Amino acid sequence: MIPTLSSAQYIDDFLSGIIKDAGMDNVSPDVKGQMLKDLRARLEDRLFGAVVMNLSDDDLTAFRKLTDKGASQEEVERFIDSRIPDAKEVFAQAMLAFRNDYLGIS
Repeated sequence: MIPTLSSAQYIDDFLSGIIKDAGMDNVSPDVKGQMLKDLRARLEDRLFGAVVMNLSDDDLTAFRKLTDKGASQEEVERFIDSRIPDAKEVFAQAMLAFRNDYLGIS
C-alpha cells in the first residue's frame, strides 16, 4: 500500500518548497516555523478566495452557513467538490499563483 499525504502535509511540503526556492531555508527552526505559519495563513486566504470566486451566490450562502456552524474539514471539502467540479484545478492554479507571487515570478 502506498501512503498518501494528508492535505496538511501536502501544504506543509509545498510551503517548505517555497521557502527553499526563496533561499530562506537556512534560518533557525523557530524562524522557519513562524514563516511556515505566516505562509499557511496567507495561502489559506488565497484558497478561500478561490473558492468564493467559483461559487454561485446560492452556493456561497450555503458555504457560509456550513462554515459558520463549524463544519469539519471533511464536510467543507465534500461541499467544495460537489459545487466546484474542477476544484483540484482551481486550487492548483491558486497555489501556483501564490508561489509565483511570493517568489516574484511573473
